[in-house]
Amino acid sequence: MRSHDVPRIILIALAGWVGCMVTSRSAYSDSCSPPDFTPIAFPGTTDTQPWGISNSGLVVGTYDFGLGNTRGFEYSGGAFVPLDFPGALSTQPFGVNDSGLVVGDYLPSGPGQPQGFVYNGASFTPLNMPGASWTDPQGINDLGQITGSDGGSDARFHRFVWGSTLLITGLIALAWLRRHEWFDL
Repeated sequence: MRSHDVPRIILIALAGWVGCMVTSRSAYSDSCSPPDFTPIAFPGTTDTQPWGISNSGLVVGTYDFGLGNTRGFEYSGGAFVPLDFPGALSTQPFGVNDSGLVVGDYLPSGPGQPQGFVYNGASFTPLNMPGASWTDPQGINDLGQITGSDGGSDARFHRFVWGSTLLITGLIALAWLRRHEWFDL
C-alpha cells in the first residue's frame, strides 16, 4: 500500500463509522463499534495493493519490489501466499468469491498482451474472450459470473459479463453490456 493511501482509507473507514453512529443515534451501540483497520504490506515490497476480498476475509491483490513486475498474493489470517501464474512476467489477481475462486490477469513471458485467468486454489485456467487481443477479468460473484474488460480485434475497449449461469439474449443487450463497465458483481 502506498503511504498516501493510508489517510484516505482511514477517512473512508471513519466516515462509515460516523454514518453508523448517526443512523443508530448512539456512539456506544454494539452495531457501531469503531471499524477494524488492518494495514497489510507484503514483506520487503515497495507497494502492496489489495484489490478484492471475500466475505470470509480472503484478500487478493498485488505487490511490487520496485522492479516493475507486479506479483499476486492471497492474504488471510495475517499470512501472505504468493499467487503467480506459472511462467508469467506479472500476475494481477483482482477479484475473489466466497468459494475462493480468484480472477485476474497475467502478462506472458514473451511478447504479448495481458491474458485472463481463473485460479481455483490449486491450478490456473486461462480465461480469454474470443477474438480479443487482451482480457482483464476484474470481479467474480458466488455464482461464478465474471466481469471485466477486453481489447477486441476492432482495437476498441470492451466490457463483459461472462458465466454459464448468466443468460443474455439479443444483440441489443450484448451491445449494452459491452459499453458499460462493471468491476464487481
